[in-house]
Amino acid sequence: MGSSQIMIRIALLSSWFYISSTLDLNIINYHHNGSVERLRSEVEMRWLYEEWMVRFDKSHMDMERERRFEIFKDNLRFIDEHNRPSNNHSYTVGLNGFADLTNEEYQEKYLNKLISVRVNVSLGVGDEYVVVRDKNEELGQLPASVDWRSTGAVGPVIDQGECGSLIALSAQQLVDCEGGFRACVGGHVDSALDYIVKNRGIDTLESYPYKKAIGRCKQNAVIHLTLAAVVSIDSRKSVFSHDEKGLQRAVAGQPVGIAIEAKGRSFQLYKGGIFNGPCGTSIDHAMLLIGYGAENGQDYWLIKNTYGVFWGENGFVRMERNIASRSGRCGITEYSSYYPYRRQGP
Repeated sequence: MGSSQIMIRIALLSSWFYISSTLDLNIINYHHNGSVERLRSEVEMRWLYEEWMVRFDKSHMDMERERRFEIFKDNLRFIDEHNRPSNNHSYTVGLNGFADLTNEEYQEKYLNKLISVRVNVSLGVGDEYVVVRDKNEELGQLPASVDWRSTGAVGPVIDQGECGSLIALSAQQLVDCEGGFRACVGGHVDSALDYIVKNRGIDTLESYPYKKAIGRCKQNAVIHLTLAAVVSIDSRKSVFSHDEKGLQRAVAGQPVGIAIEAKGRSFQLYKGGIFNGPCGTSIDHAMLLIGYGAENGQDYWLIKNTYGVFWGENGFVRMERNIASRSGRCGITEYSSYYPYRRQGP
């Protein structure tokens, strides 16, 4: 990159906060009643694109740059149409790091079509989390809300990049060491948990940091454990599918691995609020359920994602809870695993 380009980028970066606060990265201004005031000019959209490229450290050659700009503009139109106040959505979408990707590219690069949602016949169902449906008073014993971040049980949000094998564990160790995890082309939550059982533990993010690519498995040749495993599990269990109440009880006890359908454009560009679709039940993305709550009378799940802190609510998404569908929103009750754990280290 030449010195003139560097100076341009510095100038753009210095004005980022002013532009983003005044224009709110939208191409449409609205009156208070939701009516359209005007469309932004091509020049303004170009400026927003250049600012966005600086913020997310993007660079493209000329022809690719223009192609990405057209995709960016199309996503801007989608964002502003969704966020129109008169639409009264419970969540907003915005310009995150996926804003120059088509939805098809996003699905190809960041989702995992190989996730298995079939419960292994040897997988025990946790009876302690099975809810007897005519005993709703049992649910009254649960906290009104749960957020495992407040206890230190949830690690930092990481960015999986284009390595779609992540689940909510020590991801790089799984990518490098779990033979059936298929590197960066997709993995299975079940196989990851089975690996932790077999390995007698899993490392911390600090001792085995994430690299966004497959590497060589780092093992201690003497004790045959990877580095310094600090958490181990003896088994894994599942919550019955199609059971939001059982899932609620499970996550009240500890974080729970889940899988959902995340291929929608709205999820790709999710910014904040309580996500309520559109989405189906074709599972393609694993995440970590870390709690639940309610806002303005609307129940939600609290979920940690692996798209980095600039996606969603600092890397998290709130998803609608207690809906009529047996599969839950986006298939959240189709598959879930939890793993009774014990901490080995200090």
